[in-house]
Amino acid sequence: MRKTSIFIISFLLLVSGLSAQSGVFNSTGSAKTEYAALQAAILGLVNQIEVRVKSRTGSAIIVEGQDSQSKSDFASISDLLVESNVVLMGLKYDVQTPSKEGGSFVVKARLEADYSLPLYRLRLADLARQIKVGKDLVDAKGSTNKELYVRAMARLLDEYQRYRWVAIALGADDKELESVPLNAIELAAQQTFASQTIDTMEKAALRLTEGIALYSRKARAKVYVDFSPSQGSDVNQAFGNALRMYVESVLVNQGVAVMEKPDNAVLIVSIDFAAVVSARDQSLQHLEAQASLYEKAGSNAGLVRKNNVVRILPQAASSYSY
Repeated sequence: MRKTSIFIISFLLLVSGLSAQSGVFNSTGSAKTEYAALQAAILGLVNQIEVRVKSRTGSAIIVEGQDSQSKSDFASISDLLVESNVVLMGLKYDVQTPSKEGGSFVVKARLEADYSLPLYRLRLADLARQIKVGKDLVDAKGSTNKELYVRAMARLLDEYQRYRWVAIALGADDKELESVPLNAIELAAQQTFASQTIDTMEKAALRLTEGIALYSRKARAKVYVDFSPSQGSDVNQAFGNALRMYVESVLVNQGVAVMEKPDNAVLIVSIDFAAVVSARDQSLQHLEAQASLYEKAGSNAGLVRKNNVVRILPQAASSYSY
């Protein structure tokens, strides 16, 4: 009986009869049930594709095929733990039932480049297209939800690499596979930037006060929020005052005793920011804002306890003549 299937495998089993040739992987698994024998055979294929398998939490081999009838047979299996998620597309297998009572099922599994590689190429092309769309959204001037887009791209890039890895193992030329417009290092940099980029004043205040409220409550200290641009500074006073009020509101809502005058405070939250403009047309790119919590007096006077930095998008500051 020949089948193709989509499912997530269970636990580690003994595998026998492994063999591989160019563009073709074969593996035989034997066990008391068809389900367990199939697991063993597929695990053999995975080993041949040089994935180190071990018992650990959180990963699984995913097997994709074309036969929807077989899909339901194994759709709920979810316990095989592998170091890397490996997607096997177009898997073929034959099942030999036991010849006598108490005997073993034997499953011969096969992954063929001629059949599977076109499926991988199609999937990689689709993932590359989605990643490109996501990158365009992140790069768009004034784009909101950058962090959401970057996280989505991270998932897509991870999936792309898993499909790509097996495609190469099947004999695909890496240069001929659909490429993506960024790599893992570039994505990590974009993730860092996106996590610090804010599109509203409310979000900016929440991010700027991370850890500050907790420290202040634990210290049972009164806090004064300060925004004092230097004399003659061209800093937007209206924006700075608004940001200070948003920060004060967040701290009060989190149970911090915020003072109207610095004389009554033990800790100071200093607000500062700078405009980052385009070198080409001097248009505003974002505002770099910082909140620093430091000791006001005593032996630790001036000691910074917390420091948070965010990038505020222009639309958040549009009401303040930016």
